[in-house]
Amino acid sequence: MKGNDLRSYSLMYVPGLLIYVCFMLIPIILCFYYAFFDWNGINSKMNFVGFDNFVKGLSDKQFHRALYVTLFITVISTIIVNAFGILFAVLLNKKGKLTNFYRSVFFFPLLLSPVAVGFIWKSIINYNGLLNMVLQRMNIEKIQFLGDPQWSVLTIAGIAIWQSTGFIIVIYLAGLQTIPKELYDAASIDGASRLSQFNNITFPLLAPSFTMGIVFMFTGMMREYDRIAVLTQQQDLRKRSPIRS
Repeated sequence: MKGNDLRSYSLMYVPGLLIYVCFMLIPIILCFYYAFFDWNGINSKMNFVGFDNFVKGLSDKQFHRALYVTLFITVISTIIVNAFGILFAVLLNKKGKLTNFYRSVFFFPLLLSPVAVGFIWKSIINYNGLLNMVLQRMNIEKIQFLGDPQWSVLTIAGIAIWQSTGFIIVIYLAGLQTIPKELYDAASIDGASRLSQFNNITFPLLAPSFTMGIVFMFTGMMREYDRIAVLTQQQDLRKRSPIRS
């Protein structure tokens, strides 16, 4: 490759690299830097406190509780989403009249912003929302999906699974399309069942996609904030309000 061609190809990486540095790398460095200061984010005066913020955070019981809940939601969502992703990707990898339609249905929730998803599901699973109205007509007692701590954790995990499954399906679909069809033909000639083909061909060759799916889901759920903030905002305000009815 000539020097001019190498420089021209290198320039194509500059826009993406600048976006990554400005909106990802620099904010991460600044967050780590500000963690050593006592600063409200507005005043120009910053007091250096060293590791005091880390010590206070690690010794705070509310932080321990929040970390436990976050890890629980992250692990459950990562396992279920990847299991659903592999299952539906295998089903959607077959050609059919409605295959593209089904792919669009699974991918559609990902097009919505997490804030919009939070408001939509909040109106559905509210105590007086659509879902509880249906349960009440079925003579089933209403459920406090967001008011009960146990139900709220499962509800948040369920909504995250609903919105994230489409993205993981796309990853596994891309991986499935890279597997040579000759391997399946040879396995069929040898009399291998579909389950045997999945265990010996599909799953091992999906290892890179499997790794990507786990990494994307785990890191994404550990940074989960917007959906939870929208879903639980009303409950938090009610608890913090000094007015008691």
